[in-house]
Amino acid sequence: MREALSYDQPIRVPVNPARSGFAAVASVLVIGVVIVVLGTSVTLLSINGLQGSFSYRQGAQTRFLADSCVEEALLVINETESLPTSLTTPEGTCDLTLDAQVGDAWEFTVESNFEGNVAVHSVEADRGSVVSVTEWMEE
Repeated sequence: MREALSYDQPIRVPVNPARSGFAAVASVLVIGVVIVVLGTSVTLLSINGLQGSFSYRQGAQTRFLADSCVEEALLVINETESLPTSLTTPEGTCDLTLDAQVGDAWEFTVESNFEGNVAVHSVEADRGSVVSVTEWMEE
């Protein structure tokens, strides 16, 4: 006959010694995988942010170069009444294209290339006693 169970006595469950550390090892492995995945994600997001920042900075430098060349071209038109095919500024070199010139009205295009980024500006200006820009467009 079986002995009656009493509720005030703990129930003893036999433990298999071969599986005693399984839960701890599994928990450590899962936590390790989660940490590696989070670390990789943060690293990749940081790299992506840096690349975006670098690309934005190069684009800004390219536009700044084109702006500098437009201003230099307007100065040359004012002083010499001619437009060279290229200009070199401290920021870099630009190519200039004379699209049209009728009397004092000048239309020209400036193209700057800075480390693979290209900026193109189209300018219309009148040269009287001073040069006045009538249109300046970034393409």
